[in-house]
Amino acid sequence: MKALDNLEKGTALGEAEEKGGFVAMWVVPMGLIMGLGLVMFMATALLDMPEGMTLGSLLEDMLRGDFDASTSAVGQLPQVLIGILGLTLTVSAIVVQLAAQRYTPKLVDLFLADRVNILSILAMVLASVYSSWILYSARENFVHWWGNLTLTIITSLLLALLIPYFQYVFQFLTPSNILSNIEGTQNAKIQKASQTHGGQSLEKAKNHMANSMEQVSDIALSSVNQLDRNVALMSIDTLCLMIRKYIPMKEKMDPAWFVPHSHHFISISSEYLIEIHDRKIWVETRGFMNLELLFNQSLKGMPDAVSAIALNTRHIATTARDNGDYETLYLCLEYFNTYIRRAVNDRNQRAVFTMFYQYRRLAEELLASYPKLSEEIATFLQYYGQESIRGGIPFLMLVAAMDIGTLLENGFRQKTGGLDTLLNNFLAMSSSEDVRKVAFVHKGVRKAQVILAAYLMSTGNHKDALETIHQSLKTEKPEWLTEVRTELLAVNKKKFWEVTDRGGINFEYMEPAMKEWLKTFYKEYLEKNG
Repeated sequence: MKALDNLEKGTALGEAEEKGGFVAMWVVPMGLIMGLGLVMFMATALLDMPEGMTLGSLLEDMLRGDFDASTSAVGQLPQVLIGILGLTLTVSAIVVQLAAQRYTPKLVDLFLADRVNILSILAMVLASVYSSWILYSARENFVHWWGNLTLTIITSLLLALLIPYFQYVFQFLTPSNILSNIEGTQNAKIQKASQTHGGQSLEKAKNHMANSMEQVSDIALSSVNQLDRNVALMSIDTLCLMIRKYIPMKEKMDPAWFVPHSHHFISISSEYLIEIHDRKIWVETRGFMNLELLFNQSLKGMPDAVSAIALNTRHIATTARDNGDYETLYLCLEYFNTYIRRAVNDRNQRAVFTMFYQYRRLAEELLASYPKLSEEIATFLQYYGQESIRGGIPFLMLVAAMDIGTLLENGFRQKTGGLDTLLNNFLAMSSSEDVRKVAFVHKGVRKAQVILAAYLMSTGNHKDALETIHQSLKTEKPEWLTEVRTELLAVNKKKFWEVTDRGGINFEYMEPAMKEWLKTFYKEYLEKNG
């Protein structure tokens, strides 16, 4: 929940900045325009003031003009106001349409539902109507001078409003603001839905939730297809943030909320729809279906989006863990597996490499609360490693072995119980026929096991586990195991010479102290016992 706390702090800061932004965007430019206009008016009026006339008399004459002067002064204002309205509608329609084609057609709905847009256009229409009545009410025996003054002030304000309003429109249509508006509106809807018990309003909230995720997904898909990296990453983050903020609210929801609508899941079977209902995960499933589509689109052209999906899936899983939502947590595992299967079938080594890393990180984070799930994740890593060998990308089996070894090391460090099964499965990887067929993979898997043994030696508390590793290793030829030790001791660079999502860490690097423990393990187990 620490990440969500940081997001809430960021939201509070954003609200403070928004208040300051209101002053900077609206009050300052309008004040400057009105102030400068008034100063220019008064300066020229003073220059034209007849001799002997006081300032008070001048103002009274200007304000209380006769019928002809008043009618002439305000007669053109209705046309000005209608021109302002027409200009505003034309510019807004053009830029909104362009932005809708660029991101999502549903942007038009967001624009029309925005309060600032509604109030601004309503003010212009109201002023136009008011000016028509002022002009109509003019009579020779009646000078509507307060009305004329009000109309003049309103027209001046609306003219001064044009610059900040157009600035607001252009900022409203920036991707970050569009996504923020969707996410903020959805949060408010969820808060309201959590206090609603059945009825039409709850159904509307469900539709709004689904539509909001679709809007964000549309923006993400458009950005991925056009290789707009920043917008794609922001969209993925926003979609996942909506899911993460929804998870803590689930316990407050009425049971009717968890009944999924079939029109939100057109492509799935009725059996799976029933399962979604029983597990109370229709929102998360809808979100992950969108993420899966984004993942498939990103595989070839945008690896950063693949990394963002992997990272955010892990964050959703940890949020579910923190809130005791096992079904959502397991759904994250199912989609991790789905992503990896798609990447393996596509023979996309980088995508699988990225997914393995985040999947292993998730397994580490589940060791304390869900150790069985950590063990299951390790099984999945091993399975997809073998599938990678069959798919012609054997290096990923080595990656899986290194990740499982790191997971075990963290498990022993955290003193997690019940690691025997995980350790045995880890050691069984080296006996797989698929692994033994590829020499460098076979050796890499054994290196991962030996590195784990060196760590266990350094703790001095895991003799049973060390003996288990020894029993597995002694099936190999002694001279071959010596090669494994020699190669590990020869690695002196901690970072690999290429950049990866993992920071370029060299799998085979061992700290100098750990190398000494490696020598000790060989001496006490592999050389002493034979």
